[in-house]
Amino acid sequence: MYESCASRNIKIEWIKFIQSKADQISKEEPLRNAIIDSLGMIDEPQVDAFQLLLTIFDIVKPTANDLKRLLNMLKENKKFISTLDRNDQLMQRFAKLLNDFAKDDVTRAQMRLVPIYTIALKLNALRPRNMLLFPVLEKMIIVDNVYETLYQMQAAVFLMNKKALSSKTAEGVLKRMSQMKSQGDIITRIRLFNQSLTLEQALLEANLVTLQNNYALIKENLNNPNARQVLSNLAVIMGFPPHIIKEDLEFIKKTLTDYIQQGNNNSYMSLLKGFSYNFVMKEKLTYIPFIKEIVNNFNTFSPKMPYTDVLDCLHVFSRIGVRNPSIYNLIIEVMKKNYLNFLLILIDFL
Repeated sequence: MYESCASRNIKIEWIKFIQSKADQISKEEPLRNAIIDSLGMIDEPQVDAFQLLLTIFDIVKPTANDLKRLLNMLKENKKFISTLDRNDQLMQRFAKLLNDFAKDDVTRAQMRLVPIYTIALKLNALRPRNMLLFPVLEKMIIVDNVYETLYQMQAAVFLMNKKALSSKTAEGVLKRMSQMKSQGDIITRIRLFNQSLTLEQALLEANLVTLQNNYALIKENLNNPNARQVLSNLAVIMGFPPHIIKEDLEFIKKTLTDYIQQGNNNSYMSLLKGFSYNFVMKEKLTYIPFIKEIVNNFNTFSPKMPYTDVLDCLHVFSRIGVRNPSIYNLIIEVMKKNYLNFLLILIDFL
C-alpha cells in the first residue's frame, strides 16, 4: 500500500478504499495494527507514505493504543525521524495529531511520555529549532503517572534548557518530585523552583525566604575546589531573580571570569542556558556582566561545538538581546566550516 502511494492516482484510490471501509477499520484493532505496522516495513520511508497514514487517521480516528504503536515504531527508526524532520508540512500534521490527543485529559492519560520525549530528542539532534513537539511534551509532563516521574523531570529540564517550560508546569514537576523517595539533585530542584516563579511571585515574602536560602546554598558551593562543580553552580545562579544576586555581582563576575575557561563545551552551554529570559528582560543591567563574559568566551569553546550547540548559542544570544555584531559574525564563521549544516541551519533560523 505505502510503497505504491508515490503515484497520486493510486494514493487517491487507497484513500477511497479506506473511506469505504472506515467503519470496519475503526472497530477492528488488528486491522489498524496492520496498517501501522506495514508503514514500518518500508525500507526507505517516504513523505508520501507517511502522509497517507496521517490521512487514514483523519478518516478513522486512532485510539491511544494506535498512537502508542506508531510512536514506538517511530522512536526506534532513525529513517522515519529523518523523514519527519525533512518535511515541515508532515511534521506539522504529526504534531497536530499528538497535540489533539494531549489536549484531552482522558486520552492524554492513556498515552506515555517516553516515546514522545525520545522522538523530540532525536528531532532536536537533527534540527534544534524544530519545536513543534514541545507543547505536546509539556502537556505529557503533567500526566499523573508514577512510573514516568523520572522521565517527566528529564523532559522538564530539556524544555527548560530550550526556554519552553512554563512556570505552571515547572511548579507541577516540583510537586511531583517532592512526592518521590528520591527527589532529584538539589541543582535541578532549585532550577525548577526559579522557573516556577513569575516576576511577581519572585518578590513575595514566602518565596523570598526560599530563594534566599537556595541562593545561600548555591553560593557556598562556589568555594568548591572542583572547577566543574563551580561552573555547574554558576549556571544555576544565572537563573536567580535580580534582587537576590544584586549584592554579589562583583563576586559572581570574578568567579565566572576565573573559572569559565577551565570548563568544557557542556559547562559553557549550561551557563548560557541558565539564564531566565523573564528575569533578564526585567532587569537586564544586572545580568550584562555575565552575558558579556559568556559572549567573549564563545570563541574559546566554539571549535569543538557540534552545530546544534552553535545554533543554540545563536538562539539564546538573540533571545536575551545580545547586540554585538562580532559575535554573530563569529557564529557564521563557525557554521560555515560545515557547509551543508550551515545551509540547513541558516534556512531553519530564517
